[in-house]
Amino acid sequence: MAASPTVTAAASGLDQPQRPPASGEILALIRATLIAVDQANRTGNYTVLRQLASQHFQDANSAEQLAEIFKGWRLSGMNLTALTNSPISFSRAPVVDRKGRLSLAGTLTGQTVQVSFELAFNYEADRGWALYEIKLTASPATPERATSAQPARGQAVEPAGAPAITPPDITEFPVPRRWPGPRSGR
Repeated sequence: MAASPTVTAAASGLDQPQRPPASGEILALIRATLIAVDQANRTGNYTVLRQLASQHFQDANSAEQLAEIFKGWRLSGMNLTALTNSPISFSRAPVVDRKGRLSLAGTLTGQTVQVSFELAFNYEADRGWALYEIKLTASPATPERATSAQPARGQAVEPAGAPAITPPDITEFPVPRRWPGPRSGR
């Protein structure tokens, strides 16, 4: 009789990373999330964005709710995919909180628009980092920001930890209306 494989189950939270992932993975998470939002906006189909997210996000947001939440972005025709090639300026250093949630915040500045983001990811043992919550804010880019945000060719963009300056003329799109988790009720 063949021996059965051994399976060990970890208690909740014990397999959670205690530190943020490497900068390359952080940049990939940000860009992949924005590209998923952009593709959902272009197609009007939010099922893939929803399925890529954490179970908690899926439970809190149907594809139809996400379509309504992102309606302003979809109607604006903003090209988030093109913006992901812009340098990222972090408004605070990436951090993993005591619940194991990775929190990222910063801005991407293109020639005409600046998008500020707040993203949180849960670590899921079978999938890695999965989107837990998202907040996006768009504002016009000033010529100074568009020029100063361009790093030298080949220069790595690392989290700065310094607060970003937020312009007073921000147009905020509610993303999502139903915030999952501890921020519920906003």
